[in-house]
Amino acid sequence: VHGDSIPTVFPAMFRSAVLGMRYDVTCVISSKIPTPQVQDCVKRLATRFLGNNGIIYDVYNRGNITLAYPFHRNGVKHDTARFFVLDVEANPQMLNSLTNDISLDERIIRHMVLRIPEAKPTHKRVLSKPRKIPKSFY
Repeated sequence: VHGDSIPTVFPAMFRSAVLGMRYDVTCVISSKIPTPQVQDCVKRLATRFLGNNGIIYDVYNRGNITLAYPFHRNGVKHDTARFFVLDVEANPQMLNSLTNDISLDERIIRHMVLRIPEAKPTHKRVLSKPRKIPKSFY
């Protein structure tokens, strides 16, 4: 089931009960591990989402990025890391259990989950009378 198949007339509460909410899951993976392990880490995370009836819309590889400040994780100092962003749709309860799994994976040194707000319809403002444009705009 794709998120666009539900008509927009249904309230967001109904949509979240059926499909879930949309999230960006950002994973910061140690740059000290080899590429096959990075691929395995992202693949494992993606299969967990799909195995729990989640939907993955896209996976973004942001590449190696120098961190704003170095930090230590598992006794190792990290100056650079690999960033991956997963655009997913999942139930909040399922997402809580998956974030616990993410925090236990030693290859992932940081993670962050952001809920993507649903788009609200925009209405054009209708002016009651036309306004005069100031001369300073010319």
